[in-house]
Amino acid sequence: MHSEIDKNDWEQRFINYFTSSGPIFDDASHDLMHFRRVYKTAMTISSCEIAFIDPLVILAAAYFHDIISLPKNHPDSKSSSNMASLKASEILTNMGFPKDKVPAVCHAIEAHSFSANIPPKTIEAKIIQDADRMESLGALGILRTFYVCGRMGACPYDKTDLHAENRPLNDKVYGLDHFQCKLFKLPALLQTEGGRQISKKRAEFLRYFVNELEQDLNNEDGGAMTLVWSCFDAGKQNQKLFNERDPFASNRYLEPSHFVVDCLIAAGEKYGRFCNIFLSQLKEEM
Repeated sequence: MHSEIDKNDWEQRFINYFTSSGPIFDDASHDLMHFRRVYKTAMTISSCEIAFIDPLVILAAAYFHDIISLPKNHPDSKSSSNMASLKASEILTNMGFPKDKVPAVCHAIEAHSFSANIPPKTIEAKIIQDADRMESLGALGILRTFYVCGRMGACPYDKTDLHAENRPLNDKVYGLDHFQCKLFKLPALLQTEGGRQISKKRAEFLRYFVNELEQDLNNEDGGAMTLVWSCFDAGKQNQKLFNERDPFASNRYLEPSHFVVDCLIAAGEKYGRFCNIFLSQLKEEM
């Protein structure tokens, strides 16, 4: 059994590794904030389980699951989780992390990926897989989907056929297609009861957003459309989704040209209803 002190010590060491290693990540959808959120969600899911769960395995797997994350349109993207597993093993070994736990951490990292299609064999791997998939649902999922869309140089949506009723779905071409190709399928694929509970509201929020976006496109204006293009532009210009120290600008001036969430807060003057609902959901998820 590991004490809370041990766990907190290792978490701080992991954070120090990322913050002292310079700009490791240029992808705001797979950064230190993402790792922290996955760990937080994993611990929430863990509290719903009755089986013994190794907290250090959960901690290490959450922080290093995307230490290597190739772009979705990279030819070797399906190998990302395997590459991340090998890299994590090297880093953890050099840190002096307990050797007997490294294989379990590596399996959880390998199995977390949707595209790798590796069945999770341990409770820790199931929890990490579910916690990571929560990031693809809800307000966070919306932000990250259209941000990645901008990074890939895809189109946010097909205005002439929004729901792909008369064409094949292709989420490498249209960001919104990713909802049908993957995101709406995720709740049925979750491995844990805690994950299934969390996913319900987040999946419903995705559907709410799609309805809002459809109305905005019909009106050629609106908060959902503003959000989509803010995320897309941030991905294209390699900007951030949030200010890490103060995501919702509680104690700083807004910087809409630097952060997507700041842009949405500023847009609240014009699109108050949608922006308030979206920001409330985002705060809950973070």
